Amino acid sequence: MVGGSYLTPAYGSLANVKRYFPHVLKSKNEVSQQSPSPQGGPVSSKRKRTVSHSEASPNSKTSNHIGSPMNPVDLLEDDDDPQTTIKEAYVSSHNDDSRSPHLSNRNNSVIDLTIDDYMTDAQLRAYVRRLSIQEEKDEQARLSRRTNISVHSNQHPRFKCAAGKCVELKDGSFLRITRVQKDVAGKIFVAGDHLVRQNFMGLTMSKRRNEVVLEHQPAVPGLDRATHEVSIEEVLRNRHIIFTNQPFPTVSSRDDQASFSDPTQQVEHGPLFCRWVHTTVLDTRRRSIEQIIEHLDPAGANDTIRVANDGHTRQTRISTVEARYLWRGIDTTLGGSNTSRSRTFDLNGRATVEQVQSYTFGDAFCGAGGTSRGAVDAGLKLLWGFDNNLEAIETYKTNFARCGADCRLESVNEFLSRLMKLYDLSGVRVDVLHISPPCQPFSPAHTIPSPERDEMNQAALPSVWQLVETLKPRIVTIEETEGLFSRHKEWFSLLINTFTTLGYSVRWKVVQCNEYGVPQTRKRLLVVAAGPGEKLPPFPEPTHGAADTGLKPLATINSAMSNIPHNALNHDQSIRFENGRRPPLDGNVQAKTITTNAGQGNYHPSGLRPYTLRELARLQTFPLYHSFAGAKGVTEARRQIGNAVPPVLAKAMFRAIVKSLKESDGV
Repeated sequence: MVGGSYLTPAYGSLANVKRYFPHVLKSKNEVSQQSPSPQGGPVSSKRKRTVSHSEASPNSKTSNHIGSPMNPVDLLEDDDDPQTTIKEAYVSSHNDDSRSPHLSNRNNSVIDLTIDDYMTDAQLRAYVRRLSIQEEKDEQARLSRRTNISVHSNQHPRFKCAAGKCVELKDGSFLRITRVQKDVAGKIFVAGDHLVRQNFMGLTMSKRRNEVVLEHQPAVPGLDRATHEVSIEEVLRNRHIIFTNQPFPTVSSRDDQASFSDPTQQVEHGPLFCRWVHTTVLDTRRRSIEQIIEHLDPAGANDTIRVANDGHTRQTRISTVEARYLWRGIDTTLGGSNTSRSRTFDLNGRATVEQVQSYTFGDAFCGAGGTSRGAVDAGLKLLWGFDNNLEAIETYKTNFARCGADCRLESVNEFLSRLMKLYDLSGVRVDVLHISPPCQPFSPAHTIPSPERDEMNQAALPSVWQLVETLKPRIVTIEETEGLFSRHKEWFSLLINTFTTLGYSVRWKVVQCNEYGVPQTRKRLLVVAAGPGEKLPPFPEPTHGAADTGLKPLATINSAMSNIPHNALNHDQSIRFENGRRPPLDGNVQAKTITTNAGQGNYHPSGLRPYTLRELARLQTFPLYHSFAGAKGVTEARRQIGNAVPPVLAKAMFRAIVKSLKESDGV
């Protein structure tokens, strides 16, 4: 034992010590002739003494090994520190000198057994483990080295892999190849764009024969983009995939039905058609935070002409102008379909009249007007809004009739029936349509069922199809409770299916409202859709956040209510709780979600009273001048406020839409 640790048995013999630690061995002459130190003294104060075999191990028996008797071994001792003197020196009977008579004349060596020259068992294991890990890394690096090859031809089954070619995989999906590689073992890999049949998209897309969807995953900061890669063994056959931005059923499998004896043969061997891209946006923890189903743009489509069985030729690529016209049937006025005159005066009193364009807006199921308030603040021209709630539409009229908006007390069916009777829809068609069907049946807060009302509200959801198909807006927005997405997947999928079937690109996301200036812990589902030929607008970037984000500070209860005048409308502060005071709340945080009855646990931070209607409206970000005059009581006013889309959230969304429209229109 040296220094309190056992030496590894493998190194017990002199030969093994020499083999593994040659740097610790010194000859007698080297030790006896050590050079003096620069100060003139010896390098070491160690003295020699000779230890015989019997002295080193007094209980050991005479060696029976062949060879000359074992010579004494000179050890060094330290006179200054007796505690470090080597108390025993054991030279294994497996010493190389004792095994062979040919080595008997070999000079004795002096072993300098100092503490730092040896590894303990633990140190040795750690050292070997590090070597093993490094060797494994080196081997993995070697095996992962690949070389690009231009083409790989397979015989059984027969197919060819090269950049630009498409193949079907054994799992039923497809690959548009971007690279072919071979590793050091000769194994072939292919990578590229992954495609799946439209049938695999669930209820979000209609099941159509030989229609495929390109799966796309954008790069995530800090993470590598997940390129779809498979080994050559996963490839089944070559397939022909046509990429087109034509609306279905133009350029589709219907053009080739006569070429195949039955549908199965067409599915297995006929051409495939891709006109959609499905994108999943992930955060840094690889969680899905946004989904997009987007129609191919002209740049992504093949620029070819296809001849159908009937002899007609069809282009696989069309312009955005043509795509927009095929859907709307009219020439779309770029820059906004509303034109107004703006008169300005210079310093001399001369008037200048300018034509000002703006994008038009319609609000279905408008309620008290939270969405319309945000749209007007974002610069949209409000044309109309309808709702079947009398008190809500009265509130809406109070706020927006002065803007020239047509405020109508109608159900969605009555609104659509009236449109069918109109010869000209030019006064009703809008650039941007917002649809917010009643959301109570889908809300997580919906705990008391009302079968009659729930049935009527759920029936409003399918009306989205009729509204979009009739009005053909360029952009459609929907704001709904987060529960529609998280708890009612089938309903939500059917909603998305409405847009994709009509040829609309669509994106959806659950947003935290406090990231846009809403002083609530409120989550809402946003859906934005763009018609054929239109660019799909992005969601707005957050404007508020924590201190380390560089954004505006999160709005709080106190910051939202600080500017309410004492004499403001709907601001009666004399009301008190009937059952006494409640625990005070922190006003420098966000309120809980405001609902139709104010929300559980939502009351004034003082704990003395509930929120006033004006305070609830401010927590929903309504401006002070927004009136709720149509409500015939506190309960109805609370319902109107709780059902509303927070205006600042709507404003952020519509600002992003207006910006996107202007960019695509070139204005």
